[in-house]
Amino acid sequence: MNNSRHHARVFYDFTRRPFALEVLGKNGCLVEGVLHLPGNPLVKLDSQDLLQIGDKEFYFLLPVRSILGEALGPRHHVPVVPPPPQYGYHGAERALLPTAGGGAGKKGRRNGSHFFRSDFF
Repeated sequence: MNNSRHHARVFYDFTRRPFALEVLGKNGCLVEGVLHLPGNPLVKLDSQDLLQIGDKEFYFLLPVRSILGEALGPRHHVPVVPPPPQYGYHGAERALLPTAGGGAGKKGRRNGSHFFRSDFF
């Protein structure tokens, strides 16, 4: 059996949300052993479906992990805990340095230059 260059088209159906197969070749395509011909309704594809076009067999596979390395499937929400506040020499030093465009704390004057006093002291 001959295969044409454009025998079938696999795409994501945004209206129904599954992947789908459209048969374009005149000889049709088997999906899980069922013959689908051109002009028939779209075929919903599930992961691990066996597609047969002519004498060639293909498995339609969806990834089990995303490209970001996390598992696909039900998502579990983990609460985000902010880092603890930074108290110490470096945090205090930043709070007392002059700033050009404003900042947190109370504004004061010292020898004509601006500085900010932290409310934590």
